[in-house]
Amino acid sequence: MSVLLFASPIIRLAAQGGNKTSSNDIAKSSSTAELERLKFYLGDWDYSEVYEKSALFPNGGRNTGSWTAQVGPQGRSIIHAFVSHGTGDNYEGIEVMTWDTKEKVYRDHSLWYDSADQWTYVGHFEGDLLVYRGEFEFDGKHVKFRSETRPRLGGGFTLDEFMSVDGGPEQKVLRGTAAPRTQATTQQSEPSRVTDQADVMERMVELSKPGENHKLLAGLVGTWEYTGKHFPSDPKEKPIEISGSCVRKALWEERYFLAEDTGQKLKMPWAEGREVASKDIIIDGYDNMKRKFVRAIIDNHWDTGILSFEGSYDAATKTITYDAELEDSPGVKTKTRWLLKILDNDHYMEEIYEDNDGRQVKDTEIHFTRVKGR
Repeated sequence: MSVLLFASPIIRLAAQGGNKTSSNDIAKSSSTAELERLKFYLGDWDYSEVYEKSALFPNGGRNTGSWTAQVGPQGRSIIHAFVSHGTGDNYEGIEVMTWDTKEKVYRDHSLWYDSADQWTYVGHFEGDLLVYRGEFEFDGKHVKFRSETRPRLGGGFTLDEFMSVDGGPEQKVLRGTAAPRTQATTQQSEPSRVTDQADVMERMVELSKPGENHKLLAGLVGTWEYTGKHFPSDPKEKPIEISGSCVRKALWEERYFLAEDTGQKLKMPWAEGREVASKDIIIDGYDNMKRKFVRAIIDNHWDTGILSFEGSYDAATKTITYDAELEDSPGVKTKTRWLLKILDNDHYMEEIYEDNDGRQVKDTEIHFTRVKGR
């Protein structure tokens, strides 16, 4: 009862304000610019959800409901009230979003009326995506949570939620869509096919555009010189010194990025003892559909195939971590991790690790320095 009494004034406030809420109210806050970016939430929306089959919701499902967002007192927060019912997860609740001026992150505080638990998430923008992350216990399970919210053309927003349960792989759990209310709002068990097709097309158009993650890779375009070491599997052997140059170019309006490495001459095993200049060609990109950095490599050392990696970016350490399972010899696969660490505008480094009986062992370390003016 106490939760409902606390929440009901907020719901009344939101319902009275509706779409009349002005983003000017946010301007009174000390966090003007950051809360202004959340103004797409403001208003009174029809809300629907499509649940994927996942560890938490094995049967999937569909929900309908409503979502209202209002500027909080003194423009220092965004207060949300939401209702969602159907064959997915039935819930009603509120959440409050604020900007942490000290830590420079968004904070989301959520509670549901039928639960004494509260959830807190930390968020930031990745391009046009507002991404929140958090961890909590749900039905006796430990859950790692990630959400991605973006504005919709014509008003409202879409919300994608992903969860990893008890250390398992991350799965997409649901997509929520907040859209402008119709004159006579009706709750339907199935969204209209026309609306679904429009949402899919809108989503596909957005996915086709290079974004902030492509800009991150664009910062590496230029000419570089490198030095490094290759560490033999036998720790008694001395590291092998390596050096060379790398030219990074943008392809197709910064949709992909091509790197051509040229190293010193080596005795290649396939060249019958001849020394041949070491060569690598790398194509880097970001797959908006998979939400992964991608890397493909060809070289003239050992391989005749194309090595493929997928990775993620850690903004705190400015590191892209690529992972792959490579078949180094017939029938033998090795888990390989490739780190690309951006040190500053003129320096980055790469480290390659291989799995050895469950332990990551460093195989290669390379330091890159930008050639001045290039």
